[in-house]
Amino acid sequence: MVQQQQPGSQYKKKQGKDLSWGRNITSATAKAQQRLYILRKLRWSRLPQRLMVNFYHCAVESVLTYGLLVWFSGCTSAEKEAIHRVVRAAGKIIGVIFPDITTVYTSRCMRRVENILQDHLHQRFSIGEARERATGEARRDAKKK
Repeated sequence: MVQQQQPGSQYKKKQGKDLSWGRNITSATAKAQQRLYILRKLRWSRLPQRLMVNFYHCAVESVLTYGLLVWFSGCTSAEKEAIHRVVRAAGKIIGVIFPDITTVYTSRCMRRVENILQDHLHQRFSIGEARERATGEARRDAKKK
């Protein structure tokens, strides 16, 4: 018999009893550091920089940013620094400066909001319409006066 997972259960496994994301972040940084070893081997074998950057995005960054929109706002500064340390190490290995995790979080939040506001089938789309209607009505009322 196959058990079905509840939505969000993959997060519950790594979330502590105090509802912090420390275990999740520790696990993600450990996985990312293991993949930095592979990145070092790729550099040692003189792989082109473009391919190493692709490997970073696929193997390292994806581990660090999985569920980023969910857990990042609840991170402590020490946890953010641990993630940033891995990103900096990858940048030094490849010879590229990658954006810090806060910048990645901000850009992904903005992209998510833009997608919601553009998707007329999304359940939150009506909020944007209501705001536009309210500001439009306020402008019309101001013009009448």
